[in-house]
Amino acid sequence: MTERYALYRHFALDGKLLYVGVTNEPRRRAHGHRRRSPWWPLVSDITLAWYDSKRDALDAEGLAIRLERPAWNRTHLSGTAGPWLAKHWQAESHEQLAALERVIAASTNPGYAPFAKAEYRAAVAEAAAVGVPLQILARMSKLSRVLPTSSL
Repeated sequence: MTERYALYRHFALDGKLLYVGVTNEPRRRAHGHRRRSPWWPLVSDITLAWYDSKRDALDAEGLAIRLERPAWNRTHLSGTAGPWLAKHWQAESHEQLAALERVIAASTNPGYAPFAKAEYRAAVAEAAAVGVPLQILARMSKLSRVLPTSSL
């Protein structure tokens, strides 16, 4: 059995996203934050999204940090996708972010074309249905392999 990883989000009482991270042991990680993180007293809610591989979870974490801009994360913020996303699109809902995470999870299986997978096609269709622009889907996933450049 493969080990699963959780993408976790810590929220303040007012709904502000404080921190995003990845772990395979959420309780232990929360305990560590409780002991060492200056923002911990602000936490009122924690959400978890589970992934079948560490790579999928880390990809989703990077995307969440770039799009959701948690107050206390410093990782991923200087990457090239961050400024591009900030300039071209701001997620309007957690529903859109969750849909993008599913596209990433479905597209990260190396060794064959992900767009041939029904799971991947369904994830892209779902993301488009909740309002994620095609340009963002192409940039953040491997969909760009099959789209003509003019449609971007």
